[in-house]
Amino acid sequence: MQIRITPEKKQALAISTMILFLLITIDSTLAIIPEEITTDTNNDITPTAIEDSSNIIYVVYASNRNGNYNIFYQTSKDEGTTWSTPKKITNSNELHPSIIQDSGGEYTIIYTSDSTGNSEIWSVKSTDGQTWSTPHKITNSSENKMKPTIIQDSTGKYFIIWSISTFEEGKGQVDKIQYVTSTDGTTWSDTNFFSIDTITITDAKLSEYFGTYYLVYQNSGKIYYSSSNDAETWSTPTAISTGTDNTEPEYFIDYSGKHHIIWTSIADGNDNIHHRSSTDGTTWSPESPITIHTATDVSGHILQDKNRNYWIFFRSDRTGNRNIWFMKDSSFPFETEAITESCGDNICSIDESCETCPTDCACGPTTPISPCKDIICSDKCKGTTKYANGYCVGNGECAYPTIIENSTECGHIEKNPKQSKEAQNEENKTSKEISETDILNKSPNETKENQDIHDKSTDQTVISDEEKKPEEHQHEKKDNANEEQDNKDHTLLTIFAIILIITILIISIIFYIYKKKQSESKDNNEENYTGYPHE
Repeated sequence: MQIRITPEKKQALAISTMILFLLITIDSTLAIIPEEITTDTNNDITPTAIEDSSNIIYVVYASNRNGNYNIFYQTSKDEGTTWSTPKKITNSNELHPSIIQDSGGEYTIIYTSDSTGNSEIWSVKSTDGQTWSTPHKITNSSENKMKPTIIQDSTGKYFIIWSISTFEEGKGQVDKIQYVTSTDGTTWSDTNFFSIDTITITDAKLSEYFGTYYLVYQNSGKIYYSSSNDAETWSTPTAISTGTDNTEPEYFIDYSGKHHIIWTSIADGNDNIHHRSSTDGTTWSPESPITIHTATDVSGHILQDKNRNYWIFFRSDRTGNRNIWFMKDSSFPFETEAITESCGDNICSIDESCETCPTDCACGPTTPISPCKDIICSDKCKGTTKYANGYCVGNGECAYPTIIENSTECGHIEKNPKQSKEAQNEENKTSKEISETDILNKSPNETKENQDIHDKSTDQTVISDEEKKPEEHQHEKKDNANEEQDNKDHTLLTIFAIILIITILIISIIFYIYKKKQSESKDNNEENYTGYPHE
């Protein structure tokens, strides 16, 4: 059957295309700026995270806010908008946590602790994600264990891997990867070694997707990965990073099957999180930074939630303290360049400080220097912008019944070009204003009487002038409030526009489907028509 494109279909298709283009354009303009999870003044380090079966995000990290390093965690039930209060779940000296929720719904956090001498692997468990078991010691040997990771593969088997540094005859100090396995997450096998022949191999992470295991690690400052079908025989290592100062790698495959490797690199001069991706696990995209700040961004961890949003967690000292940060986006998040504002816009930007821009960085208000400072009374008062038509009084101060603010030059008269000279003079005069000529024409008694009046006027006006200063600050606060309100209005307008576009898109799709069905019904009627009248 020949397909006919009716004018209604063309119109619906055009509207849908336009709306899709607008949505893509709006999405591409949204900046991705990292957000802080922890704000403690001590050190929060090595984050790891999961999304549990209830769509709650768990972030686990080590912190020395209580003296020794302990394991803490926080949760978010609203996709990172708010985070719970930090909760401590260990009490000795613990580092390098790793968390999973297994297929049975049980939470397990492993970590290293030297509470019994050597650095060993320990674990705590929870059935509800809130109440945790007594710490359980998993390993017990003479080597110090470092940076463990726990996973459960697609068959239900548990793996814990870690790095050790040991001495071997003929090789000297050797860094290797050890692991244990379990079928129930409680009883663990003897310690084994991965069969990757290298002298220095650290920072290892294990992952498994669709029956294939991926091992990513650091060897002499470079990031490598290998794959295996049985976690015993591994492929030839493939280098993934440039340079020789790379650490803390992680391998991840998203819901679409795309491969990602992230790691910490100093290739840009600062510690940042770098990334490469691949659609087949063989051909990889160019190396690119995920974070671009001049601070130290390290210990990256990646996950993708059930809504297909990507999350990048990392430790950063970009606000002075070592805290846990994150970025989230529907596409893989790369930090965008923060807009550098100029001094005087009431925003303390990344390149501004209390010293370079005190007005923006909450260093307290500054008192502007008067343009009439250290100028004698006669020059300061008469005909100036600050003290319009003022005159001197007996104590050497100015009587200024009319004040024109915002003067930039003492003795300079600012005139409004839209006003005539007579109108401007009339505006500057007040009922209390007395010129020097008037004073000379008065009798001595009148002059003395007027002088007393002027003295009183001076006192009152000086007070009035002092009262204007807080009013000026109030105007500044009002301007700032108006600017903040404008920003809020702009955000609300953007949200409203997006909602409106989505609504139009849905209506267009419904309209298109309706017209399509109507057209198909019409086609069917035409095909069934025989040309004979109904009997």
